[in-house]
Amino acid sequence: MLRNALFVALISFGISAQAKTDDAPKPAPLLGFKVIQTLPHDSAHYTEGLVFYKGKLLESAGEYGESALYEKDLKTGKTLRSRTIEPQFFAEGLAVAHDRIVQLTWRENTAFVYDLAFNPLGTLNYNTEGWGLASFNNDQELVMSDGSPILRFIDGSDYHFLRQITVRDGDKEIMRLNELEEANGFIYANVWLTDKIAVIDPADGRVVNWLDLSRLQTLFKKPAKWNELDNVLNGIAYDTRTGHFYVTGKRWPALFEIKIDPPQRRH
Repeated sequence: MLRNALFVALISFGISAQAKTDDAPKPAPLLGFKVIQTLPHDSAHYTEGLVFYKGKLLESAGEYGESALYEKDLKTGKTLRSRTIEPQFFAEGLAVAHDRIVQLTWRENTAFVYDLAFNPLGTLNYNTEGWGLASFNNDQELVMSDGSPILRFIDGSDYHFLRQITVRDGDKEIMRLNELEEANGFIYANVWLTDKIAVIDPADGRVVNWLDLSRLQTLFKKPAKWNELDNVLNGIAYDTRTGHFYVTGKRWPALFEIKIDPPQRRH
């Protein structure tokens, strides 16, 4: 059994004021993207985490009484494997490091750890809310969001806290950072309540680019009881083999394979 660990340190959330100058940086520019194909996605799933790992598409679905971990067939959207979560837990972000799956929960301060066959290995505890999670630096680290502008980096093996960054676009702190993905050294973060993704430099937390994926919602028929405020983009996975991303949203009936223009670090 995996030893229970406290992997997020007690941290002050005090933020020092930034002096305003006439040379304030401009907001990060938009990146372009191209839709490669549209694939089916189960609209019953309240998507909170999406991972493409060794050819497998893994998904964490949330809501109390509905939370689960899934392995999905990419082409058909059908469930190949699943594990339900006890109803008192609201499942959130998902990542894989060292062939172990880590699944956060929202307000329960608990993460579940599984092997690749979804067998439980143990639990981890943390003292923030759990929102998004992604592997980073070739599985040496995990990066975690909690809805604030802060991203925390955690050791990918024993889960102890390493460091944190505050995400800013210019002088503006970016709130509601949610589902996360790493690709080519950048962190991609869904911003809750929007269909936008921030592309973040992990060295200093600066947003180098934005992705506005709102037009994707025009490419599928909305299911019954669609909620414009709630059913937003939240799910991004990167396929290292093709360099393409897979994105979807909460209760979306479609999963999109997209090609994103490469981001650039700003100096």
